[in-house]
Amino acid sequence: MPKKKLAISGKLIEVRMQRDLFAQLLLISLEQTLNIDKVLSYPLTPVPLAMCHADGIICKTDKSVLLKILEKKTDSNTPQRCDVLIYDGFFMLHALQDVPSTFGNISKKLIQMFTNNHARIIIVAFDRYFSPSIKDIEHLLRGRVRGQQYRINGPDQDSSADDSSDNDDDSDTIDNE
Repeated sequence: MPKKKLAISGKLIEVRMQRDLFAQLLLISLEQTLNIDKVLSYPLTPVPLAMCHADGIICKTDKSVLLKILEKKTDSNTPQRCDVLIYDGFFMLHALQDVPSTFGNISKKLIQMFTNNHARIIIVAFDRYFSPSIKDIEHLLRGRVRGQQYRINGPDQDSSADDSSDNDDDSDTIDNE
């Protein structure tokens, strides 16, 4: 099997898989006693095969396939009322259409979207992935710059302008991680 090298956190790592690991373990067990609990307490592959191929490339899955399978197995009705709504904040931000030109107007539009219902409790969650993370490779493949900062100086700031070079202490800084 050809050897593949991956760069992870700036380090070059050789990913290789031993094809006949179980055959080797069987041969050893014929000559001496193996403590199987001890053997299986160590990884048998250089990368988890549930998440990656043998060469280290992440397995791509279509999440909507699982959703469709689960939907077929359930019978649900639209609820009469909704007490709690939970929003994925970054999804809603990226799903915005007719994006306003200023950060203040973007936030107003998001607030209107979040509160356009009769729920008693509204939760808006903005998640972050800290490195190292499984998302690091996905971001690398998409060409995202890790640690890129955006500086918001006020509600009237043009959202399309690159004001990230300003270093005002009274502004909010958002890390793109």
